[in-house]
Order: sequence, then structure tokens, then C-alpha cells
Amino acid sequence: MSQLLSLHRRLQQHLEDARSDVLSPGAKELAGAVRSAMGNDALFEEILEILEKGLRRLKASEERVRNALSDDPPEVPAHEFAHLPPHFQEFLAARVDQQGFTFDLVQDEVRGWIIRWKEYTPEGTVRGYGQYCERPYAWLADSG
Repeated sequence: MSQLLSLHRRLQQHLEDARSDVLSPGAKELAGAVRSAMGNDALFEEILEILEKGLRRLKASEERVRNALSDDPPEVPAHEFAHLPPHFQEFLAARVDQQGFTFDLVQDEVRGWIIRWKEYTPEGTVRGYGQYCERPYAWLADSG
């Protein structure tokens, strides 16, 4: 999601730059030249309208992404972690209610349970991430 917000910011900057170019004095002179040569002055107004429409849609899309990020995660009852080792239960219980904390729980044949987690800031950027293994060094015993 943070990559999507970053893309929104870059696109918004490009559209705002293009709008500034269309509204610049040089573009107004060019519009006057086009108008006198072709008799059509709607070209730059159409371009400006398209840019404004793009900016409005981009801002609406960004708002939807931010709302999706700020939605409270669903409550995960403690009994759903009862099958995990105690240190995993403590890790998740301490963090699952924090806004911006997400995790994925997988089971590996060698390393046991693995929690892959990320923590996001309110702006949508990643604050921290990692994985927490039940038996992190078990693969060393299997290798040899």
C-alpha cells in the first residue's frame, strides 16, 4: 500500500507540473498563436480540463487507499493463537491491536511456525518488518 501511495504522490506531482506548464505565460502565448493560425482556442482548455479531471480522480483514489489503510483490523481473538508456542502468543497478543500491524502466519516443515510481520506508519510507509521463526536454526541441523 505504501508503494501505491508513493505512486499517487509522484503522479500527482507530474499532473500538477503539467497543469502549471499549461497555465504558464509561454503556453498562453502558444495558445494565442494556435488560435490565430487555426481559429481554435479550445485545445488548451481541453488539456487543462483533462489534467484537472485526472487530479480529482487521483485524489479520490488516494483517499480510498488511505481509508483502507486506516480501517481498523478485524479483532483476532486470543484463542485463535492457542495452537502457537507461548512466545508466539505473547508476540502477537502485544501487537495485533496496534494500528498498522499486519502479519502472515505459515508453518514450515523444518523451522516450524513462522510469523512474517510488517508495521506501517499512519502515512502508509513501512516502519518495520521481519519474520519470527519457532526454530530459526533448525535448517542447520538438516544441512549436515
